[in-house]
Amino acid sequence: MIIQNQEIQKFARLSGDYNPVHMDEQYARQTMFGEQIVYGVQQVMLCLEEFAQQMQHPVFVTGIKAEFRRPLSVGENFEIDVSPEAAGARMSVREGSGIFSKVSFQYETVESTGVPSEKEEWTQKPTSPNRDVPVTWEEKTGYDPRLCRELFPTAERMVHALNLGVLLASTRIIGMRYPGQDSLFRGFNLQFSHHNREGGVMTCTGAPMQSLFGECSVKVESDFVQGELSAFFRPPVIQYNPISVLLKKKLVGDFSRQRALVIGASRGIGMQCTRLLAISRGGY
Repeated sequence: MIIQNQEIQKFARLSGDYNPVHMDEQYARQTMFGEQIVYGVQQVMLCLEEFAQQMQHPVFVTGIKAEFRRPLSVGENFEIDVSPEAAGARMSVREGSGIFSKVSFQYETVESTGVPSEKEEWTQKPTSPNRDVPVTWEEKTGYDPRLCRELFPTAERMVHALNLGVLLASTRIIGMRYPGQDSLFRGFNLQFSHHNREGGVMTCTGAPMQSLFGECSVKVESDFVQGELSAFFRPPVIQYNPISVLLKKKLVGDFSRQRALVIGASRGIGMQCTRLLAISRGGY
C-alpha cells in the first residue's frame, strides 16, 4: 500500500487535523522528519478498514490501543498484518521487519453502526499552547460520513460511528489543540461505554509537559469514552530569513569564480548557505 498526498488532503478534511507536518511539503522538510508524514490515526483507520472486510456483522469497538513507533512517509510502501483474536484483533502497519504502528482492539457485534454526530466547522490553523500550563476544552465527535465512506468504505459501513468519530477527533486534538503545531502523536488507549452509543462531546484535559523529552498527555472523558492520548512536543521549525531579506544584506566576498558543494541543501543551514552562495554569485 501507498498513501499519496491526495489521500492526506482528504483525511485532513475528514478529521479536521490540518497540522502542516502532514499537509505542507515545504514545512515538513524543515522538521525533524525531513518530509511529509502520514497521520497515525489514518493508519489506525486503515487497520480497521482491513479488518472490517472480514466481519460478518457490524461491530462496536469496546477498547482500542495504538502505538505509533516511527513515522510513515507519504508515498512510502507499507503493508498491514492482521492477527484475529477472540472478539478482537492485533494489527501492525509495517514494511519488512520495520513497524510503523501497532493497533489492538476488542469489539462486540451490534445491529447497526448508528449515525455520526453533526460535523462542525474546524479551524485550519493549529495552536501553540503553553506547555507548562494545563488546558481543558470540549471536543465534538462529528464527521462527514460521505467523505469517510470515500476513504474507508468498509469500516464506515461495519464499525460504529461513535468509534470512528472519537478516533478522528483524537488526531485533531493532538495535531491542532494540544500539543498542536509542534506535536508528535505517540499513541492512545481508549475504552468505550457499552451503554451510551450516541456520542456528542468529550471533555479534554491537556497535562503540562512531563520531562525534558517533551512528553505530555491528554485525558478524554465523557459518558461514552474514557482514555488517554500520549504525545510529545517536538522541536519547533526554525524560521529562516526569506530571500527578500537576504537580498538586502551586504555580503563580503566574491564567489563568482568558485564552485561550492553544500551537503543537505534542501533544508536548514544547508539551504541558507546555498541561498547565500547563489546571491553572492548573482543567481537571484
